[in-house]
Amino acid sequence: MYRKKIFSLLLCSIFLLTGCGQQAQKPSSAQDAEAAASILRADAPKFTLAALEEGAYMGSGNAIGFYALEDQGSAYLITAIDYASAQKTYLCNSPSCPHNNETCTAWVPHEPESWSSIIAAPDRLLLLHHRTANPPYIEMLDPDGKNRSLLYTFPSGYSLASGAACSSSGVLVKASYVADSSSAQPSSKQIAYIDFSQKSYTPIYSLASSDIDATSTGYSELFLRGTTDAGIVIKTVEMKEPRPVSKDLDQEEYMRQSIQAQLDATVLSLVLLSYGDGQAHTLLDFSDGQCCELVTPDGLFYILCKKDGVPTLYKMDTETGQKTVLIPNCLQSPLYSGSELFSVPDDWNPLYYIDGKLLIHTFTGQEMDNAQNMINSFAMYTVDAADGSVGEVTLSVYKNASWRPPMVYAEAGDRLLVDCGFGEKIVPKDSYEWQGGPLGLMSKQDFFASNPVYTPVVIVS
Repeated sequence: MYRKKIFSLLLCSIFLLTGCGQQAQKPSSAQDAEAAASILRADAPKFTLAALEEGAYMGSGNAIGFYALEDQGSAYLITAIDYASAQKTYLCNSPSCPHNNETCTAWVPHEPESWSSIIAAPDRLLLLHHRTANPPYIEMLDPDGKNRSLLYTFPSGYSLASGAACSSSGVLVKASYVADSSSAQPSSKQIAYIDFSQKSYTPIYSLASSDIDATSTGYSELFLRGTTDAGIVIKTVEMKEPRPVSKDLDQEEYMRQSIQAQLDATVLSLVLLSYGDGQAHTLLDFSDGQCCELVTPDGLFYILCKKDGVPTLYKMDTETGQKTVLIPNCLQSPLYSGSELFSVPDDWNPLYYIDGKLLIHTFTGQEMDNAQNMINSFAMYTVDAADGSVGEVTLSVYKNASWRPPMVYAEAGDRLLVDCGFGEKIVPKDSYEWQGGPLGLMSKQDFFASNPVYTPVVIVS
């Protein structure tokens, strides 16, 4: 268990933690900068985050509903939750359809060595097809599943990440290119814009990268982390040479120090591509400690914990760079359970931001049940973005051998789409299956008041 937590911490450092002592990476070419200036110009449509890379498997929502892919083995079926009716259906309006071939608007082929994800843009849906043996491609379709067409096929050597940010005119995605021996183009990671009308691919931020293991010296990476009123936020990662660790230590201590040495050598930055001129500006740039961040339309929130200091919760105005301390010492607040402030499972979003409140998930402890199974417990705290006051949402659901706060899938006006079945112990069929409980729509007022009143989402076959 302890080793698993250490390894999870290293994985979380790539997605969730920010530490850097170097100057932030700039676009790799003048062409990137020119493209960013054009696409992010002041009169261009603004982007909203549709899904983070690590959370896209859950689905994506827009003002109409929430969309996901149901894996049928040889195919996916697109499911849609309509907020108005609280009904979940396949995205097919033919009552007699068997949902098993390309004539069905909900049917998506599942090729060998491939997977797909769905992105909800404001006025259309996107299917991102991630393939290892062949180049990935993106399809777009109407919100009712009709008029599916090819948006873009990537050239050979490219791979496509799952997250995306959308505007009414196009989509921002992250792609990776691995050069072969005959290629004149170097390997790189790219944030690129794909225009819905022109169906063109334009990198706006690139980072040279050697294609090696993510924990190895010389590895570099970037991620699309979100959008604010000031622009697009990107995270860059670079793995430096870690300090040597004595091999005379016992196995557990050697592993702990090795992981810590790798974390200390991890160089990351958060960079803003500004609306108006597309220029790159460094938001965070440090190396001493850990930082868990959330990018929201209202700004950047982050918990910074230096190795020799205390964890502090900040809010940053991404347009001016001005930061405000919300909680000076999280160790003296309810956020700290006396155990692991930064323990976050791989399938759990650590932070949400809803109506001026920051929601933080915290690991609270472990205990044995009557069958000698280890049960984890988590809590959800709210932090007012205006004054830093702390509250708690005490609702809980049972998933993955843990009592957890409900997952927030999407905002639906004054309601939230969340996990329901509060207090019910739902056990997966096997240890490898992610088993979600029932979903429901509940008012934000009831959610923040921990009042378990909701409208269940009804599955309509």
